[in-house]
Amino acid sequence: MIQISNVNDVSLRTVAVRGSARATKDIWRDDPFVTRLRNFVDLTLPDLQSLRAVIEVEQSVKKRRDLVHDGYEYCKLCFVKDGFAARYKLLRNGKRQIVDFVLPGDVVGLPGSFLDRAAHSVLAVSDMKLQVCSLEAFVALCFRRPKFGLALSWLAAQEAVNYAERKSTSAGARRSNGSPICSSKSIRGSRWWAAPRRRCSTCRSRRR
Repeated sequence: MIQISNVNDVSLRTVAVRGSARATKDIWRDDPFVTRLRNFVDLTLPDLQSLRAVIEVEQSVKKRRDLVHDGYEYCKLCFVKDGFAARYKLLRNGKRQIVDFVLPGDVVGLPGSFLDRAAHSVLAVSDMKLQVCSLEAFVALCFRRPKFGLALSWLAAQEAVNYAERKSTSAGARRSNGSPICSSKSIRGSRWWAAPRRRCSTCRSRRR
């Protein structure tokens, strides 16, 4: 009877482990951030479990909310699960100029979290779902599993190249009267763009 009990205990533990592994795979199966990472590195089940462990919260953000404020400290990495946002710069004349758009699979806080102050603001264009982790927790993950650090470096390099291409393309864009075309011009009349700036919804930022 004791042997049967031990066998049953082992069987139950095996079923529990397999069930947990299957649940982890299902959670990340259609995750856009993991899908993007897999373009650069192979991710095993332990890798996915380690990534899930550093996620502090899955947060819902309403449209027209600021996620990051230009010139403020930002210490989070937010993996976009659903929704869209816009990175923008506040110009001297008070207008806002779009730098680029944030899509599912992108990272809010890259590269701003690695700087003393964020280099641009990020505003939710639609309702969003974010997976939020602290920069400290993700750096610790990179020490344990270097492939995440490598993948994030490739993502940052890709973002830098895309930004340089957009900047060089728009730098020469002129109207017929010779004045430069401002990317904020086409959308500044829209309701979400005219909304006042609100408090950052993902962390308490402070001015340095």
